[in-house]
Amino acid sequence: MTIHPQQPDEDVISLIDIVLFLKNSVRNVIASSVLCLLAGVAFYFATPKQNIYEATASIQMAKVAGEIVEPSVVLLEKIRLPMFFSSTTMQACGSDGDFVSQNKFSDKLKLTIDKPNSLLITLSTQSLSAQNARACLDTVISEIQKSQNELLQPLIENKRLKLAQLS
Repeated sequence: MTIHPQQPDEDVISLIDIVLFLKNSVRNVIASSVLCLLAGVAFYFATPKQNIYEATASIQMAKVAGEIVEPSVVLLEKIRLPMFFSSTTMQACGSDGDFVSQNKFSDKLKLTIDKPNSLLITLSTQSLSAQNARACLDTVISEIQKSQNELLQPLIENKRLKLAQLS
């Protein structure tokens, strides 16, 4: 059995070759980086600036005789559902009302609860004009009020019946 000496493979690149290539290419790397930086700065200053306006409101959850109509966490989850808002609200907020657009709108509407058991929810939305942001937020709040009123009516009627029985 004869052992042949191993021939160096010409396709293999050694670490020394890589270091030498990078050393010889330093000027090209720096020039490319500077060119990209200048292009980015030029693009930033060349594009027109758009002002974004944000409308923010805090709403308090409805209560009947000390009883919360709907927990804020439940309302928050309902608002995130794509079909919660009507087409009027979608149009006021710049959406065309289709399902994909409603999903984008629920992502665009920022909702926060101050504390886990808090009765306050903070809503905010953004638009290219202050009037549009305000109109959108107003319609969102009216939708929430409508939803709360629908839940409120049976509770009020129940309390009236109890009061009539006690009288």
